[in-house]
Amino acid sequence: MGYFLEKDMAVLEARIQETIEKLRKVGTELRTAVTQSSETWHDNFGFENAQQQARLLGQRLQDLEHIRKNATIIPLPKNVITVAIGHTVTVRDLETNSIQTFQIGSHITFTKNTISYASPLGALFLGKGIGQQIKGMIGSKEREFKVIEIW
Repeated sequence: MGYFLEKDMAVLEARIQETIEKLRKVGTELRTAVTQSSETWHDNFGFENAQQQARLLGQRLQDLEHIRKNATIIPLPKNVITVAIGHTVTVRDLETNSIQTFQIGSHITFTKNTISYASPLGALFLGKGIGQQIKGMIGSKEREFKVIEIW
């Protein structure tokens, strides 16, 4: 499904563990809500709320585990001739003349100034070298960039 840098896989694992812990807490709340009310289950706000949270967290856990199951961990690249997943790249927007620096990250990224290789912007730079100009659609607008630096 997607490529992941080791650091992003570690964050994904942490998010899975956080979701499991939240699900355990909600399970405790569910048990408490059932035992503390003399109302039927459908008139018990605490129960209904916890039940809804459990469904949402359960789905989130399934989604995260699916991503983990289908992830391929890749090492940081050693070759800096062309942009690859894990590289940091500095580019100039040829329309605005602004300069941007960001890392090309995993399929799903968790850190600031990192864009996914699968995003339109990230995909645009993969395989490109220093000095190369690239045109591509970002959203509904064609943009043009020049690669200034790769590391």
